[in-house]
Amino acid sequence: MIPEHMIGSALMKTAILLAAMALASILQQLALRGAAPL
Repeated sequence: MIPEHMIGSALMKTAILLAAMALASILQQLALRGAAPL
């Protein structure tokens, strides 16, 4: 059986990772638009 606090920690890490990936994607899109405005 997995301790509940370990599950919470894993969820936190996953949420942080997803947020970081989303932020990187947004920044990349903004950079591309800035470098090559359509």
